[in-house]
Amino acid sequence: MRGFLELEGGVLRRGGPISLLEVGGYLIIVNPSEVLAHEDEITVGIKGGRVRVTDQAYTKVLKGSRVRISVEIEGDEVYYYPHPMLFFDRSGARIMTKVRALKRARVVEAYILGRRGSNEEFTDGDILATTEIYYGDKLVIYDVFRGDKSYKSVNVMGKEALLAVYEVSEGEYRFEKFISDYREIDRLWRAATGIHF
Repeated sequence: MRGFLELEGGVLRRGGPISLLEVGGYLIIVNPSEVLAHEDEITVGIKGGRVRVTDQAYTKVLKGSRVRISVEIEGDEVYYYPHPMLFFDRSGARIMTKVRALKRARVVEAYILGRRGSNEEFTDGDILATTEIYYGDKLVIYDVFRGDKSYKSVNVMGKEALLAVYEVSEGEYRFEKFISDYREIDRLWRAATGIHF
C-alpha cells in the first residue's frame, strides 16, 4: 500500500487508502486497516496556522515488513500526537518526523517492541525513527529511536516501550522520555496527550 496526503491552505490532496478527518479541533490521519505490512509507504504533509494532528488508533507493523513513514507538519503552533506504534517481532520501519513551528510545538511519540500481551517477544527487527523539530529554520531537537534486539539491555531500554515528549516554545526546548512496559504505555500516552479515543 502506498498512501499520501497533503493539506495546505484548506486544500486536501490524497492518494491511496489514507485520509484525513477533522474532529474536535484535531486533524485525524486515518488508515482504514490500522496495520502496515510488507513495503507499505505513507507520506503526510500538513501546513497551517495552529495545527493539531493525531491518528485514529495504534498502528501495528507486521512481522517481515519494511515500511516507510514520512510526516512533515508546519505551522505557527504544531501539536503532533500519533498513537503508539506496535512493532511485531522481526518487523522493520523507517520513520521520519519533521515539525517546523514559528511559535511553539509539542510532539508525543510512543513505540512498543513486540506483542508482550500475546507472549511475543521482540527478538530482532530493524526500526529507525528520526524526529526533527525546528523553531523557524533552526533545528532545536534531533532525536533517533532505534529498535533492534539491543533494546533489552538495561543500558538501552530494558523494557519494551518508550514514550518521548518534545516541546519547543519561543526557541527554547525541553524533552522527556519514559521507559515502560506495554501495560503502562497507553496510560502514559493518554496522560501526555489528553486524547482518549
